[in-house]
Amino acid sequence: MKDYVLRRLAQLPLVLLFLSIIVFFVLRLIPGDPSAIRLGMETTEEGRQQVRQEMGLDRPIIVQYGIWLGDVFTGNFGESWVSRQPVSSLILQKLPATLTLTISSLLVGVIIAIPLGIIAGAKPNSWLDNIITTVSLFGVAIPTFWLGIMLILVVGVSLQILPVSGYTSLIDDPGDGLKRLILPSIALGTSLAAPLSRFMRSGMLDVMSADYIRVARAKGLTERSVVLGHAVRNALLSVVTVVGLQFGNLLGGTVIIEQVFEWPGIGLLILSAINNRDYGIVQGVVLFTALAFILVNLLVDILYVYIDPRIQY
Repeated sequence: MKDYVLRRLAQLPLVLLFLSIIVFFVLRLIPGDPSAIRLGMETTEEGRQQVRQEMGLDRPIIVQYGIWLGDVFTGNFGESWVSRQPVSSLILQKLPATLTLTISSLLVGVIIAIPLGIIAGAKPNSWLDNIITTVSLFGVAIPTFWLGIMLILVVGVSLQILPVSGYTSLIDDPGDGLKRLILPSIALGTSLAAPLSRFMRSGMLDVMSADYIRVARAKGLTERSVVLGHAVRNALLSVVTVVGLQFGNLLGGTVIIEQVFEWPGIGLLILSAINNRDYGIVQGVVLFTALAFILVNLLVDILYVYIDPRIQY
């Protein structure tokens, strides 16, 4: 296991290097001049050239990449061209809000999906299985932003039960922070629960026909003991994989929900950076998200061994 982890960590710099090349050069293909956005349309050509020189955009693109990559190796992700703040500082400012939303959405998804998947897999082709499967199909088909808007209209505007926008730290004010967290977490968590329940059901169907399940039943164990004590643990393997992948996706893919609920996280940060052609922020967020995605998947691989001791690397 130790050798496997070290080998995966050794591959990390190479993956990030290739990703940095793709992100850096693709961003330069986006139409629009960052200097023009910074100065506005009513400016002279001399002023624009001066700003381009200050921003380093007058140099060849290979030179720009080399300078930026050298700074990244020293831990400097550059400076925002709009706010003039360090990119790493901006990411760390927005990270708590996105992490809070990501973790709470995962909890909502797991709490909904695991029990429903177990029930559907333990009772295949029953009326419960048919209802759960139909509901999960709706969950997959419904766009997350539409569900978020419906929650705002019904729960926030019509019933006025919960606030519909903004963010409050759970550390500063747990009560208000939890109220503002519920709706976006349900919107994201429900969309995650739909595929998770299907994976859990599929895993349960695979293990329920295994020999050790028949042996457990032959010993006289109750169906509840067979399902919860023997089947669920092995059926969780595929679910753990999906949860790990979804954590990485949520960490960098909460842009739409953050926009709908005005949640000041990394999603809104990168959306604003793209609109302003603030390359440094986009590059920093993408590299940070990729690093988190890779480390989470490594953690998932390690968890496999503890869930199923038969797995060896």
